[in-house]
Amino acid sequence: MGGLDRAVISDAGFTVGDARSEDGSAAGALLRDDTDSNVRGASRTVAVLSAAYQKSPQARAVWEAVAAADPMGSRRTLVPIQVSDVRLGHPFSDRKPIHLANMTEAQARSVLLRALDAQVVQGEHPADASAGGPRFPGAEPPVWSVPVRNAAFTGRAEVLENLRLRLEDSGTATLLHGMGGVGKTQLATEYAHRYRGNYDVVWWIEAEFGDLALRQYSELAPHLGIEERDSISATADAVRNALRRGTTYDRWLLVFDNATTPESIERLLVNSPVGHVLITTRNEGWAQIGERVEVDVFSRAESIEHLLHRVSAISAEDADRVAEALGDLPLAVDQAAAWLNETGQDAAEYLELLQPQLATLEAAADVRTYPLQVGATWNISIQQLNSPVARRLLQLCAHFGADPISFDLVHGKEMAESLSEVQPGSDGTALVSRAIRQLHRYALAKVDRKSRSIQVHRLVQAAVRSSMSDEEQESALRCVRNVLSGARPSEGDVERPGNWSRYNMIWPHLKTPWTKYSLDDRIRRLMTEWLRYLRARGEYAEAMSLAEELLVIWQKEAGPNDRWTLHLRFEIANVLRFQGWYSRALDIDQDVYERQREALGDDDAHTLMTAGGLTADLRAVGRVGRALEIDRETYERSVDLLGDDHPRTLFAANNLAVSMRMAGDCFEAQTVDKDNCDLRALTLGAKHPYTLFSLINLGRDLRSCGEYEASAEVLRSVHETAVELGPESPPALEAAKALAITLRRLDRLDEAVDLSQAVLDICRRRLSEASPETLVVRLGLAGHLAAAERHEEACTETADLLERFRAALGETHPNTLACAVNHSINLLSTGRLAAAREVCEQARAALQTTLGPEHPFSMNCQMNLANTEAALGDAGKAERNYRQAHRELRDRLGADHPTALTCLGNLSVLLRETGRTAEAEQLARETLEVLSAKLGGQHSKVVRLRSGQRVGLELDPHPI
Repeated sequence: MGGLDRAVISDAGFTVGDARSEDGSAAGALLRDDTDSNVRGASRTVAVLSAAYQKSPQARAVWEAVAAADPMGSRRTLVPIQVSDVRLGHPFSDRKPIHLANMTEAQARSVLLRALDAQVVQGEHPADASAGGPRFPGAEPPVWSVPVRNAAFTGRAEVLENLRLRLEDSGTATLLHGMGGVGKTQLATEYAHRYRGNYDVVWWIEAEFGDLALRQYSELAPHLGIEERDSISATADAVRNALRRGTTYDRWLLVFDNATTPESIERLLVNSPVGHVLITTRNEGWAQIGERVEVDVFSRAESIEHLLHRVSAISAEDADRVAEALGDLPLAVDQAAAWLNETGQDAAEYLELLQPQLATLEAAADVRTYPLQVGATWNISIQQLNSPVARRLLQLCAHFGADPISFDLVHGKEMAESLSEVQPGSDGTALVSRAIRQLHRYALAKVDRKSRSIQVHRLVQAAVRSSMSDEEQESALRCVRNVLSGARPSEGDVERPGNWSRYNMIWPHLKTPWTKYSLDDRIRRLMTEWLRYLRARGEYAEAMSLAEELLVIWQKEAGPNDRWTLHLRFEIANVLRFQGWYSRALDIDQDVYERQREALGDDDAHTLMTAGGLTADLRAVGRVGRALEIDRETYERSVDLLGDDHPRTLFAANNLAVSMRMAGDCFEAQTVDKDNCDLRALTLGAKHPYTLFSLINLGRDLRSCGEYEASAEVLRSVHETAVELGPESPPALEAAKALAITLRRLDRLDEAVDLSQAVLDICRRRLSEASPETLVVRLGLAGHLAAAERHEEACTETADLLERFRAALGETHPNTLACAVNHSINLLSTGRLAAAREVCEQARAALQTTLGPEHPFSMNCQMNLANTEAALGDAGKAERNYRQAHRELRDRLGADHPTALTCLGNLSVLLRETGRTAEAEQLARETLEVLSAKLGGQHSKVVRLRSGQRVGLELDPHPI
């Protein structure tokens, strides 16, 4: 093979034939490229040296046999190559190896070629990882997110090899299962680092809590070329599909660390022949997910090896005694090794300290949540810490969640102040840094500089907490609460995407029991913000799960009329409303609103917030008039209390404009929305979601006011901006829905259909087919079909939708009635005249009762009724209804509004049909001239009216 007769490969497990290596195949790639047809050189035998190779039974015999051919090494028949830092013993230390560790690929290539006296003939050809080949040693895959490697990792060779074979042979997930402290996470970390050359993507997920695992999983999206969707779940689904298809990368490894139940991560798992899934868990019940690899304590040989590797002055006999005392529990062995190495004391002294600790813990009644060895080794290590600050930091870390703790939290002002109390007069930041180093040296904490975090094993956390007095624990909890609340963004706006990275540091540490049960107002504010965050990201199931758990606790501990208990229920109503559960949300908000008014007063911030939620509920169930009353009062109170530019006032103004628009006061709504857009852009920023929503509402107002071109311009602009937040973000979806309706009014039907269909696909994926939100989008799409004269399709669609709206919202809901009006238009267009009149008459009566006889929707319906009457030959009724509808529309919307003009155009058609030609022509001329100026002479409405065909006016429900 080229100039190499044979390769003696160790731990890398790679032969000249298959070029596979345990640490990522990279050395194999180097040899393979350099030893093919490109290299001319003398016959050589290359030995790749590692710790595992030296222990191989055949290693010494092979080495000595090859070395015998060149005892002085003058001909360099045997070329030893060292690819990692390893202590070489006899006979492997007799020849100086070529050390390739810490070199770049180009440097290593050059050194190796010189060592082989080889000459490159056809130019250099670096290992081509993109073609599926192995990478250079130490090279990270294109996508890599894994905790820092444990440089002191030893043993476990059999488990790692077994794991490797299981993953390669199985199309399902592989589980590392075992009790706490046996090193499952360390094994998974070592596997990811050792075999990273086999993958293009290696992604680590802290999987203890399903919602946090979902977020970390979705963060893989940009690395796969996937744009963020409107919810974390939707983004995660897109990631899963991309991994399954292997479109961007077809060699990947997902690691789910410390998963609790199959249900918590089942939706994230991918069965694929090209990808691997590795799960670590302490729990049973995973048989249906994948194959299990049991992880037990160290073998005695592994314990001894670890101690000999970590502790420079310990004998094998002493290592055996320490290992026996610790039951070979890897976590305890590692802590003991750190203590012995740091202190320099001998094993006998350590064992003298260990025995009484074990005896004390054995006698205690409350230490069964962790192995005795962990508590004993921790006690010894903590007693050795020469820094009270480090001891205090460990106590504090024991009261965070078991997930990594960001340095931004640890180095925050609140943490520094707490540690300064232990050592007054010292610089807090320096104290924290020194304390972190000490904890790391004694293996009491894992420090990951790349992710900028510190993590304390959950068993060590439990041992630390059990050793603290009640006063110490309360002091630690007080500090942790200070740290978490202090990390909250100063704006406190959880729906601002720019704040999400800051909040994401906090969420993992709100999962602890002592945080959930805390009645500290700052923590409870964070809890409700977490709920809002989940709702804003579209994670409704996770939001409800969290809310229901908290509600049980808070109602019991603080009472049903407690401020935060009531506010939590308000947030629950928000989640229900976003899912279309309008009546349930209304019941909750009505009760909360009355309780808050009595307990907190009408002017309290939480009371005013609930008022806004209540009016949204009222609008959702069709009680628009009452919603408008409350919104006017809430807005006025907010202005008096907070000023007209406060975020809460702007929120109240937004709600007021929505109620105005739904009540038919589109010009008044436009004025409020315009002012709100300007103030929100000034105070929140031009790209804040609330600013974008105000612009979307302004676009809707312009459309309602008949300014279709201006509406399209505003909505197209805001849609382009909103897409930057994610093509499926709530502002992007709302802008798309609104823009599609405006484009239909402008006869731009192809684009309108495309937009509505895209939104409908998302609604069907995220919500149910019966969701009111899904139904409204389908109704808009049916309107596009009708405008394109696909009348039968449109009629079939509105017939189905009408039944669904009735089932979801009731017979008299404005959205149900809007659908009925549109269905009557489609019935008329398909020749079902009597049915069209019957449906339209019923809708008119209900609209007049629900929204009022002068509401534009009522008058639109009346004009459509006149169309059916004219088609049936009842000219008298038709003319009366046309004229009354026109008067009301003119007075409400203006004489040049397209809706009022269309009504007059239909009247002119009727007049011509009844022989009043002169009057008809005069009216048509005056009407169509203005309508052409508004819409264009080739607009379908103008063309139809000019040709003597009546035009229907469809209704498009306003969002609540």
